[in-house]
Amino acid sequence: MLFTSGYDGHVTTYNATTGEILWDYFFGSAGYENAYGTFPVYSGFNVADGKLYITNDEHSPDSIPWRGGQLWCLDVYDGTLLWSISGKLRNGAISSGYFTTLNSLDGQIYTFGKGPSKTTVLAPQCGVSVGVPVMISGTVTDQSPGAKDTAAISDKDMTAWMEYLYEQKPMPTDATGVPVKITAVGPNGQTIDIGTATSDIGGSFGISWTPSDEGTYQITATFEGTNSYGDSFATTYLVVGSASSASVPTASPSTAVENPASTSTETLLIVVAAVVIIAVIGAAALVLRKRK
Repeated sequence: MLFTSGYDGHVTTYNATTGEILWDYFFGSAGYENAYGTFPVYSGFNVADGKLYITNDEHSPDSIPWRGGQLWCLDVYDGTLLWSISGKLRNGAISSGYFTTLNSLDGQIYTFGKGPSKTTVLAPQCGVSVGVPVMISGTVTDQSPGAKDTAAISDKDMTAWMEYLYEQKPMPTDATGVPVKITAVGPNGQTIDIGTATSDIGGSFGISWTPSDEGTYQITATFEGTNSYGDSFATTYLVVGSASSASVPTASPSTAVENPASTSTETLLIVVAAVVIIAVIGAAALVLRKRK
């Protein structure tokens, strides 16, 4: 295979024996952003692991910077775009699965490759009853030196996420995380497939599960890796007890507490009634005495 590129904004691949064009990739129109009307290539390309790495630049990229140039990663066999990222990332070198290059726009050295990951998992740390739903939660994070403990993000959202982390671009609000498989080993040694959860933009995941038997469970969260991250896993434990019988509280006898104000009022009424009765009796006695 023979690869060519230049100031016309194309990278073209030929059959080195017959001269037949195998595929052609066009970087698109630049409009009036630069003097070429497209995105030129000056510094060549790198080929490794079935991929072609090529960047948009020209012989004096620092004199009048123009926007829109990118580093492109293409499938070497059919020209399919695998990923791209903004910048004039020139004169790269490949070793041990990593592509290292200088970005002429910010003077920083970047290394591209599969980063290590870290998975954590957490289950309730107190006993739960059989038949009661529990939440299994955890995180999956990037452990690369330049982005340690940031969220692991899906391959499809990786370009926007890397530009946010390293190039001061806006944070993508709709980025998704990575799939995490949750399993359990029950008290009898049986393996239980709890399900698969997808982590969010903060790196967290969660899944609800209802254990069906008493005993101790080992919970495992497994991230199998992607094109961007290596795999990782973590374990934790959960204790499940018998279903507790729900006791219905009985109503205790209540003692009425009298209102002091009402008690005083009632007492006053009784006293008044007694005085009235005594007065009536006294009047009656006086009348009887006069008759005699």
